[in-house]
Amino acid sequence: MKTYDNGKAGFTVTFSEQDSEEFSASWPCSTVSGKGSFSFAENGDLVKVTGSAETGDGDDWAAFSHDCRIWGEEIKNGH
Repeated sequence: MKTYDNGKAGFTVTFSEQDSEEFSASWPCSTVSGKGSFSFAENGDLVKVTGSAETGDGDDWAAFSHDCRIWGEEIKNGH
């Protein structure tokens, strides 16, 4: 995953096919696959999805976006 600082607009986390496969291996019956991105507002709200995330639906995708948000916040805040 990679994080891009969007300034006051928040941040974007991109994910690769390998990132989604690694997540799916840890989540039973996961349909998470492919590559794309999640964009988050400064307050952490999900504001945009691209790539395979656009058609993703379900608890597995929600959990994956949450993991991406946490990871992106840590990178953006220098942790």
